[in-house]
Amino acid sequence: MYTPTPKGIRQPKGLTDEKAARILSGLKEGKTLRLFWVRPDRFKDYCNKHPEYACQALPLSEANAKAAQRRKGEFLGSMTHCKKGHSLADARVSTRSNGYTMRACRTCQAIRAQEAKPLPPAQLIAVKAALSKGHSIADITGAHPSIAKRLNLVNPARFYNARKFDPEFDRFVLASIQGANSISKSQKLRWSRQKARATSAQRREEANDYYEILAMLPANFPDKDDVVSRIFESILDGSLRREDVRSRVKFYIAEHNRLFPTKFAKFGDSPLLSLDEALFDDGSSTRGDAVSRALWDD
Repeated sequence: MYTPTPKGIRQPKGLTDEKAARILSGLKEGKTLRLFWVRPDRFKDYCNKHPEYACQALPLSEANAKAAQRRKGEFLGSMTHCKKGHSLADARVSTRSNGYTMRACRTCQAIRAQEAKPLPPAQLIAVKAALSKGHSIADITGAHPSIAKRLNLVNPARFYNARKFDPEFDRFVLASIQGANSISKSQKLRWSRQKARATSAQRREEANDYYEILAMLPANFPDKDDVVSRIFESILDGSLRREDVRSRVKFYIAEHNRLFPTKFAKFGDSPLLSLDEALFDDGSSTRGDAVSRALWDD
């Protein structure tokens, strides 16, 4: 039970027993010290002088302050659209060090990121001085903060927006990074990776074309690879379009058969004969044996 200050004991300035009683009553109702216009140090001094009062007031004060802190973001947390009218369904949520939960509109952030505006004069001078000394754009924008030499003078989005806003500044940047020495290792690596990806994509496309054309040929055709190679040559020299391959497959098969006949000789209409064929039904001599003897006899 709280007892008032005995007579003869000096009270802290600005906090009387009557006001302390009103504060305790308000704390029990869920109010905070801020509503009573009392300084925290004077409230603490009063609690030090009155331990019984402190046992009731201090826990209530801390609990009410935490509850008030949580209530601060209730209105913002219940909003469905930002002040510009954009939906907050996909808002970027972050928690600050003081416990606040912030929601940022992604649409507004994207608009600000694309907004072309100049750099402040002091920042513009610093950026130009760094470019004149040979620093790369990655050094200036802090694209790789793990590297100690990064200057991190300006945000990358603001830097590129300033170049869009000011053509003269853009020309200055281009002139400063034109030299071969200004090409950083990361740029070379990025270009090599882009080239490798392009080469891989081209090879995948060629492989897909190969199997697609192969499926167009008859299943029992023996020289499929030769015909597919011939079709690729026609595509590369421009005499055949990709969309016309299916309708021209028979032409390339016939062309291949004319060049490499399988049943008839290249000259004349007589059929080709096998050298392993037997000459007589009652013997084992073959055409190959006859040819060999004729060569040796001569």
